[in-house]
Amino acid sequence: MKPYADAEKWYSFFCMLREMYSGNFSYRLQLSDTEGVYNDFVQIINLMASYVQPGFPYEDADKNNIMLFVLDGDFFIRETNKAVNHIFGKKPGYLNGKAFSSLLSPNGIENFRAVQLLLSQGTPLVLKTLHYRNGPAEIPAICCFYRSPVHEVVYVTSKEYTTGEDPLDKMLNREMEAVEHHIVHKKRENDKKRIRELAEYIENHYDKPLPPLKELSKTLGVNRQKLKTEFKYIFGKTIYEFYMDRRMEKAREYVCHTDMSNLEIAEKLGYMSESGFYRAFQHKYGCTPNAMRKKN
Repeated sequence: MKPYADAEKWYSFFCMLREMYSGNFSYRLQLSDTEGVYNDFVQIINLMASYVQPGFPYEDADKNNIMLFVLDGDFFIRETNKAVNHIFGKKPGYLNGKAFSSLLSPNGIENFRAVQLLLSQGTPLVLKTLHYRNGPAEIPAICCFYRSPVHEVVYVTSKEYTTGEDPLDKMLNREMEAVEHHIVHKKRENDKKRIRELAEYIENHYDKPLPPLKELSKTLGVNRQKLKTEFKYIFGKTIYEFYMDRRMEKAREYVCHTDMSNLEIAEKLGYMSESGFYRAFQHKYGCTPNAMRKKN
């Protein structure tokens, strides 16, 4: 399971993004002990989740050198935090009224146009890497954009990162692919767990009628065909065969080691009639309960 450890973290990350897409900003992620870039992503979305709520603690962003912007509907700057002023070497309020795109390099502007398009099409939250321009230097940064449907503004959280071997967009796509594989693996493991739970249920309820496959599938949350095929793959027999084997094992135990009558055993195992129990027993063991009792 260890190879999926990184995917588990990114899975939580994308789950939080999904919650934010739906307007739920109550989630927060824990920082990793090892992953620097992952922590950068976590910091900017955690701060975004806080930023859009009343009473946002600006000092949290300033001490982590995370830039915060409030843009109007046309993407002009309304407000910035101290980190923005420090990084760009500007006095407080200097950037207010300027186009956000004026802070970007040509490459950054191209990526920002993609962000504008997504936001204008109704995507509430966009995660993108941009390059700011600060004099002759470029500042690569991870950026999170959120268009507020209430205040008609766009919130931006942004953090500089050190360029590694891969561009961050490529890295993020790679992690998303890993998460997709992780989800498939997790679903498969969950299905196996549910199938074993079914076997355990049968072990403890062999005296009750076996529910229909459709009902079992719905209760367990496993596709009917998968439930049939996976159960047989794991246990080497169909669900019904497994159920009947457990009933008959118990029947043999009662026949060989108790003084219970055949009718009592039939009732104990949930059979509607003694004759039905007789037929099932003989089909399984090739002899009647009385014949087996005599042998033992």
